[in-house]
Formats: sequence, C-alpha cells, structure tokens
Amino acid sequence: MAYYHPHMGTTLRDILEFAVGIERNGAKVYAFFSSQTEDERLKKVWEFLRMEEEAHAERFQRMLQELPGQEDLSNDEYLAAVASGRVFTDSIIAKSTLHGVESDLQALDFALHIEKESIFTYIAFKEALPALQAAALDAVVDEEKRHLVQLARIRAELSMGRRP
Repeated sequence: MAYYHPHMGTTLRDILEFAVGIERNGAKVYAFFSSQTEDERLKKVWEFLRMEEEAHAERFQRMLQELPGQEDLSNDEYLAAVASGRVFTDSIIAKSTLHGVESDLQALDFALHIEKESIFTYIAFKEALPALQAAALDAVVDEEKRHLVQLARIRAELSMGRRP
C-alpha cells in the first residue's frame, strides 16, 4: 500500500491511497487488540471497530476507482505535514502489535489517540477534496467520532473499576 509522504506528489489519488492504508492498518490493530483481551465486551468492541475500519477502506477504495485523473493539489506541504506518520502507519502498527500493549486500558488509550488523529487527518484532507468525495469523507469522520465516544466511555468505565 502506498502511503502519503511529503516527497510524493500531492494528488487526490495520493490522499485516498493513504486513507485506504490508514483504515486497513487500523483493522489490523483492532484485530490484534481483540485477540489480546479476555474481556468479552471489549473483544466485541475491537471486532466492531475492525469491521468499521475495513468498511472505511472499501469506501476509500471505491472513491479511488471513481477518480478521473491525478490532479495536483495546491496545499501539498500542509497535507504532507498532516499525514506525516501520525495515524495508522506501519511504524504505529509495529509499536502497538509487535511490542504489544500491557493492558486493556493501554490499548484503549492507544485507540483513543489514533481515532483523534484520524479525525484530524481526514478533516484536513476534506479541504482538498471535491464536494462529492468530501461528503463521503464527512461520513467517515462522523463514524470515527462515534468510535471515539464509544472508546472514551469504555475507557472511563474500566478506569473506574467497572467492567464495560
């Protein structure tokens, strides 16, 4: 999967390919977290989030297929800065899965951080997209916001000693 990088061209295709990679990597991380927890409710949450990330990747893939060309974007330095390894990149996956997480709370903290970064990244990308793709991205951002609320609620329950 090609990742958006400051040295790449800045086209809609670059942005959408990066988004597909973010979502596919997110699905891998959530599948890993699901395999690591013994909490059945949390396992279901991780599986739900994995399926959501896969659906987002498919949505971005469809958007890629509908793109007419490789139009360059004017604010490429800003977009490159936004996308510089802040979301589900290969190094983030290695950090969270190869080295593991020590607790469900640590996994939730990681997921909360990444969901926030995804929202920030997609909002920045939205500014560069034509209206049709921007509307589709709005739907993904809304879903990521719901994920954030769900994770925050579960995190609060676990930190207070209650089972989610």
